[in-house]
Amino acid sequence: MAELEDSMEVCPACGYEQGTGAQEPYYLQPGTMLMGKYVVGKALGHGGFGITYIGYDTLLNRKVAIKEYYPGNFVTRVPGQTGLTVYSGNAGKEFEAGLKSFISEARKLAQLTDTPEIVRIYDCFTENNTGYIIMELIQGSTVKEILSSQGKLSFSDAKYILLQVMRGLSAAHRLGIIHRDISPDNIMIGVEGKVKLLDFGAAKHTVSAHSMSLSMVLKPGYAPEEQYRTNGRQGAWTDVYGAGATLYKMVTGITPEEAIERMVDDRLVWPSQMGIQLPEYAERALRKSLSIRMEDRFQTMEEFRDALEENYVRRPGNFVPQEDGPTVGLDAPGESPVG
Repeated sequence: MAELEDSMEVCPACGYEQGTGAQEPYYLQPGTMLMGKYVVGKALGHGGFGITYIGYDTLLNRKVAIKEYYPGNFVTRVPGQTGLTVYSGNAGKEFEAGLKSFISEARKLAQLTDTPEIVRIYDCFTENNTGYIIMELIQGSTVKEILSSQGKLSFSDAKYILLQVMRGLSAAHRLGIIHRDISPDNIMIGVEGKVKLLDFGAAKHTVSAHSMSLSMVLKPGYAPEEQYRTNGRQGAWTDVYGAGATLYKMVTGITPEEAIERMVDDRLVWPSQMGIQLPEYAERALRKSLSIRMEDRFQTMEEFRDALEENYVRRPGNFVPQEDGPTVGLDAPGESPVG
C-alpha cells in the first residue's frame, strides 16, 4: 500500500507485482474496492472465520487492516468474484448468526477509542453478502513470533506485555465483551514497544457450538475447560485462564497442557520446578489463573492484574500483601519490552 510511480511494476515496499492475483482463489482480488473508498490489498492471513487484508482508505489517505468475515465451513467464493455464496440449510442460519455477532462486536469495540491496548476500529459494514471491519494497521511482531526466535522471555518482559493486555481486556469486559482467544499469536508488539490485543472472537463463539470443530475454535493449551463444553459458562475468568496460559508460555517457552487433559491427570510443571526464576507471589498468581475449575480462578482481570502488579494474592474476603520479595518493576514508558 505504498504509492508507486507510473513506471514501477513491482512495489519496492513489499515486492508485490502489479497484476498479480490473490494468493488463494477464495481471497478478494488485490485492488477490489469496498464501500467505494477502501482498497483491498494482499491478504495478511486467514483463519477458520475470517481473512485479514492490508488495505488503504482513499478518503483519509491512510493504510488500514481489513477483516472479512469468511467462515469457511459455511460459504464459498467463485474465483474472481467478490460476493460470497452461503450454503443452504443450517449452515446459512449459523452464518447469519455469526455475521450479526461479527458486526455487533465491532461496534462495541469501536467505543474503546481511548484504550490503546486494543486495535482501533474505524468502520464496519456489510457488503458482498458478508461483513467487513476496517481497523488500525499494526506493524510489528506477535508474541508468538518473538518466542519463536527467542525461546522465552524474562518475567519482567512477560509482565510488561501481560499487564498491558490485561488493561485492554478489563476495558472490554466492562462492555460485556469476552475475548475467548488469548494466546501469543493474538498479541502484537508494535515497532515502538506498544502492545496491542488482536482478534476478539464473538463470531467464533456464536457459530462454534454446532457447526465448527473444536480444533478450529480453540487453541490447545490456552482454552479453559468450559470452552470445551457446549453449555460451559464463560466470563472474564475464561480470559483469565488464557492470560495465565500466555504468561506461562512467555516465561517457560512451553505451551501448557490442554485443560481437558489436566482435568483427568494434571501434570503441569510450574516455572519454579523448571528452575525458572519467578517471584514467589507471581507463581502463586499464575497457579491461581490456571486453576482448572473456573470457581478457583481469579474472577476478574483486575484481580489477576493486582496479583502481578501489586504483590497481592486473592484470599477469602480480601487481598493480603505478601512479604516474599520486591515487586519487579515495569520497563520505562516507551521502551521496547523485548529489546
